[in-house]
Amino acid sequence: ADMAEMVSAFHKRDTARAWELHHRLLPLFDAAFLASGNPPCIKRALQICGFDCGGVRLPLVEASEKDTQQIRQVCEDLGLV
Repeated sequence: ADMAEMVSAFHKRDTARAWELHHRLLPLFDAAFLASGNPPCIKRALQICGFDCGGVRLPLVEASEKDTQQIRQVCEDLGLV
């Protein structure tokens, strides 16, 4: 919901609100690019939030346990789980 609101605010030229939401979501954006890489981290975040999106395809590997813990913490901090 925050992502959609951020984009909507930007399109309405409410840059203050868009920036506020961007700043709130920044930890999630950062978590998308942890050491495990973007697709594995995005899929792990979706799985943590309850979406059944399957695993990554070769040659990619699943997000590491360390990255998974960090992603879970970010999702919890944002109230996504």
